[in-house]
Amino acid sequence: MIPSPLVYHCSSLPLRFQWPDHDMTPRALSRLEIAILLFFACLSIAAMSFGIDFTRQLFGVVANVMYIERDYGPIWPFSVSVVSFFVAAVCIWTNIVVQGSYDFLLDKAYFAAEGSPIEMEKTLPRHE
Repeated sequence: MIPSPLVYHCSSLPLRFQWPDHDMTPRALSRLEIAILLFFACLSIAAMSFGIDFTRQLFGVVANVMYIERDYGPIWPFSVSVVSFFVAAVCIWTNIVVQGSYDFLLDKAYFAAEGSPIEMEKTLPRHE
């Protein structure tokens, strides 16, 4: 299994060189992907709302709508919007998980460092 570029990026660089100040490329690409997916979902919903003539004009620039309707049926813009919303939701969820993991790693490095104002205990005290 080949790791994704985002996982490779997060694991290959030292913590101080990763996200916030030095390299925003993975976050920016993720946000751009989410924006494009949500745009296409809204575009597909608008195409369904305004009718088949508007759909043919809108998507006729990219593809032949007659062939798409023949192969996928008249409800194909709905399928495009469902897939776009689903993939955007997965991207948002992945973005949140990666950011939370990154925050955890930064906190762990901060509290484990020498001279940290807060000392970590190896075991939790038991109150009996």
